[in-house]
Amino acid sequence: MARAARVSPATVSRALRGLPGVSDATRTQVQEAAARLGYSASPAASSLSSGRTNTIGVIAPWVTRWYFTALIDGVNSVVSPSGFDMLLFGTDTDQQVSAAKLSTMTKRVDGLVVLCLPELAHQASALAQPPKVVLVGATPPDLVTVAIDDGEVGRLAGRHLIALGHRRIGYVGMETVSPRILPVAQVRHRGLLEVMGQAGLTMDSGDVISCELSVAGGEASAEALCARADRPTAVVAVSDEIAMGLIHRLRLLGVRVPEDISVVGVDGHEMSRVFGLTTVVQPVREQGAIAVRLLMDALAGAATESVLTPVTLAVRSTTAPPSIPAGASNRTHRTGVRH
Repeated sequence: MARAARVSPATVSRALRGLPGVSDATRTQVQEAAARLGYSASPAASSLSSGRTNTIGVIAPWVTRWYFTALIDGVNSVVSPSGFDMLLFGTDTDQQVSAAKLSTMTKRVDGLVVLCLPELAHQASALAQPPKVVLVGATPPDLVTVAIDDGEVGRLAGRHLIALGHRRIGYVGMETVSPRILPVAQVRHRGLLEVMGQAGLTMDSGDVISCELSVAGGEASAEALCARADRPTAVVAVSDEIAMGLIHRLRLLGVRVPEDISVVGVDGHEMSRVFGLTTVVQPVREQGAIAVRLLMDALAGAATESVLTPVTLAVRSTTAPPSIPAGASNRTHRTGVRH
């Protein structure tokens, strides 16, 4: 086939598998030659001859949560048309995967996309015969990564709320699991504190609420806020799922959003529009797609570099200027009546 298409065997392989590094004209030339010769690829034969599995592995925690589902969808959007299979490995957030189990995982795939589990990514990279690894959601300097500037997430949310006139801002979603696993909440918190400090503001430690990273965690945080004698006039939630759970329960408790409290989320969840949620949007599916493209480039022998994807602020109806004077106490009973 290489002779018929007048290209190298390596180019034939790359063109038929949909890998990068082949021009559209050359890919068409190879496909036409394959059609003339009646060629049909045999995955089993290809695997035996190349020593590859033609499979991309994805390691993820919390695979039922929107953020991870969207990342996996982004990975699959590239894997499927490229002639690879995708193998999903679920794990819990403590990252305690045995060396034997991780070795078994890596032998079944040509490369790994690891979602938000930096220690596990390091373990996979340290194997004697490691597959290629791309990490999504964290930025250790010794790995190829796809991520966002989580500090900028906090800064964007903080600048928006400060510009509206908020002087007491809380933070919801500090992880109850180890920050070594998903350190984004701490980094976003630091970004928020940075812009508050620039405005001469501080955050009371009591206005930082730890919770599970889920809708249920947001609902529990609403209960915690309403149990207090007073509360901030605005909060930044570490994710849209937390923010939506928070808003839902606050409204059930008689607290108006944004009249009594403004809420900002993070992610750009598909349901954020339904809630009218002001949120810092990150391109989640695009991050998954970029990660697997980087992995395929690495498998093809190309040099790869980490990618930082942009974030933007979508201002909707859950944020507004505070309805009480700056510095006044925002006291609320569970009925939402201020005193």
